[in-house]
Amino acid sequence: MKPSILITGAAGFIGAHTARALKLAGEEIVAIDSFSNYYSTELKDLRVADLLSPLGVKVEKCDISDSVALEKTLSGKNISSIIHLAAQPGIRLPVERYGQYISANIDAYLNIFTWGLKNEIDRITYASSSSVYGNYPKAPFSESFTDIKPISFYGATKLANESMAPTIIRKSKMKARGLRFFTVYGSWGRPDMAYFRIAANLISGKPFNLFGDGDALRDFSYVDDTVKAIIALHEELASRPAEYHDIVNTGGGIPRTLAEMINIAETQLGNELQSNKSAKHPSDVERTFADATYLHSLIGKNVPTSLEVGMSEVIKWAQDPQVSSLLPSWTETTV
Repeated sequence: MKPSILITGAAGFIGAHTARALKLAGEEIVAIDSFSNYYSTELKDLRVADLLSPLGVKVEKCDISDSVALEKTLSGKNISSIIHLAAQPGIRLPVERYGQYISANIDAYLNIFTWGLKNEIDRITYASSSSVYGNYPKAPFSESFTDIKPISFYGATKLANESMAPTIIRKSKMKARGLRFFTVYGSWGRPDMAYFRIAANLISGKPFNLFGDGDALRDFSYVDDTVKAIIALHEELASRPAEYHDIVNTGGGIPRTLAEMINIAETQLGNELQSNKSAKHPSDVERTFADATYLHSLIGKNVPTSLEVGMSEVIKWAQDPQVSSLLPSWTETTV
């Protein structure tokens, strides 16, 4: 049987879309997820049912911060490489819950790499984040910047991942690549993200909680573009020598303001978004802006999906009767 690609976080937003794309491309995959309750597990179940179940992909429940559970779940499976997307996402957890970041972003990360080394896995592509840049004064953000300082604990754990990888794979046959994602959006997304709440609240008529005045710049990345980059970069990594490690921005390099996103969604739905304004969250960065030069050198240059086109797909998905009736409950989160 053809060796499989292990995808962690496969019930998550980016993970499910990545698993689907790989399966449609003819790859064998092993999909696992902890199904954590950070946001609605109902949303995760329906995401899997829509994107993966019709393709015959089953997502096995496994908390990879538990090394024994990980070993048991993967026992006997023929896995050749790993795309590690599982994480505790978001930047707004209070300090008393920072242990969740350690468990999901540090302990689980180390367990996946340890399992990979033990089982002579060829390569690991793992999720990092644009959050590692913090409020860096220069833009666009380049992987060559050496003095970056995250302003969120989430970002700090992702920067720690990037530092850990080359030390873990040293003196082994494995190679690794970290991908800095930039504000990924699309259908079946995460309800703690602004674009999801904008669409949901425009449909329901509920007011949107706007942190700041909407002038924050984000390098919005449509999920299909990000998934294509993940797969292409994972394939490219196969050509690299043992112990190789690098970091790649996956953003398109076209930042837009949150106010622009709101205006686009309002125009597409023909509604006006009611907003409750509050102060900017201290862990929110002023801007994200990817320098995509290195990305293009590795996998070629592709025209990013415009925010207008991407949001039209989000709106279309959100208006589906099965989805729209559940949006209010999915967005009822405390973070």
